[in-house]
Amino acid sequence: MPSPERRRFPSWAEEERDHDLAWIKENWHVFWPASQLGYERWGRGALVVDTTTVVVHEVGEGSPIVYLPQEKVEEKNWADLTRLVFEYNPSRELVAVLLKAKDRKSAYRVGMARRNPPE
Repeated sequence: MPSPERRRFPSWAEEERDHDLAWIKENWHVFWPASQLGYERWGRGALVVDTTTVVVHEVGEGSPIVYLPQEKVEEKNWADLTRLVFEYNPSRELVAVLLKAKDRKSAYRVGMARRNPPE
């Protein structure tokens, strides 16, 4: 953990970020196929997950997810999200936006670890 004077974000934000990334990892088996399908249909974009709502369906329960294509992302005028969508590598990364209580949102560019090809 960085020293307090070198911390980029307040400690509550660092804790929330760690929690968000763990949650994304836990739900990777849903997010990855959804992002791949979205990319195949609409090109670059971001998964938007409403973490404030839980829906029940045949295979369990979860948060609603929608794929937002790049042109729709750009309409939102959120510079950081636009940059993430422009820069990510769709073959091994995705961009996730988590909608949170009190109109807050967090965006992440996350991916699979690179694997060395077999020799």
